[in-house]
Amino acid sequence: MAESHPALTLRFQYLVTVTALWLVVGTHLDGWAHTNLPSSLETFFTPWHAVLYTGFFALASVHLYELVRNIGAGYSWRKAMPEGFFLSILGIPLFFAGGIGDGIWHEILGVELSVDALYSPTHLMIAVAASLLLTGPLRYYWKYPEAWTGSFTDRLPLLLTATFFVTIVLFFQHFAVPTHLIFPSNSVGDYSVFAMDFYNEGLGMTGIFLFTIIIGISFQKLNVKFDLDMGMNAIFFGVVVFFTTSMGFPVGLDADRAQQVARLGFVLLALGVGFVVDQANRTLSSEQLSYIYLVGAPVLFFIGYLIILSLTLGFVYTIHMVLGIPVIVAIIGYLVKLSQVQ
Repeated sequence: MAESHPALTLRFQYLVTVTALWLVVGTHLDGWAHTNLPSSLETFFTPWHAVLYTGFFALASVHLYELVRNIGAGYSWRKAMPEGFFLSILGIPLFFAGGIGDGIWHEILGVELSVDALYSPTHLMIAVAASLLLTGPLRYYWKYPEAWTGSFTDRLPLLLTATFFVTIVLFFQHFAVPTHLIFPSNSVGDYSVFAMDFYNEGLGMTGIFLFTIIIGISFQKLNVKFDLDMGMNAIFFGVVVFFTTSMGFPVGLDADRAQQVARLGFVLLALGVGFVVDQANRTLSSEQLSYIYLVGAPVLFFIGYLIILSLTLGFVYTIHMVLGIPVIVAIIGYLVKLSQVQ
């Protein structure tokens, strides 16, 4: 390991992890407000933006303090951060520029209230900057996986920052993420955002395909690269689903209780599927595990997902799709596996 950079301390990792959580919570609170309280978004100065941007300042301050401290200890500014963290420093001015631009964008062009909120240039700039800021531990240990040692709590910052990165990726796809929006196929009712059943079915299935690929590859990359402790896959998947489903969580006295129960069920289901992956890691071969990550885990999740929907909201999808979704999820996972064969 290179000696020209300062060592990566556990204290610094936890400071990054905690402030990264602050930023991710703020991001999803803002997404929740866009989904549930569009009338509160007439100005840039909202409580949701306050949590988001204070989270950024906290995370940036942790990095800048480490940079200044190490320069004071005699390191040159180019090598004053642990390896992998220089990109995190670059994320600070990028996020700052995106935040200022976002305020100007909102005041001049108005607030985005639909899918355009995900893909405005300033929001994408903020997303890239946030990803750079919070993935320093992931970059470090990806280069030096042998350094990822110690107790469960010593190893937790890598897992959580990797998890936060996946939540950011899914956040910018949440218009089709099945744990966020629920699309009916046999009628246009309270859970519909489009007027035509065909597009509900198509977008719902597209989201299932996308979720299968992202989660399957995430399981595979984390478990192949790192020797995850028992319970870590459950934490990873549970946290990811918690954030993706929370943005659509209805609140208030007139909130849809069935939908609340369904969304809580998704989180418990994800914890269970992650635990199954943890157990498989202890008993199966590496070749068998690749099918668990890419095929077995997504299929198990969507079987449970469809059961939860049927028990809480009724048959949101037609019986034809209910029976076909696990099959197509398995096929997609298998195709991803085949594409990796050398």
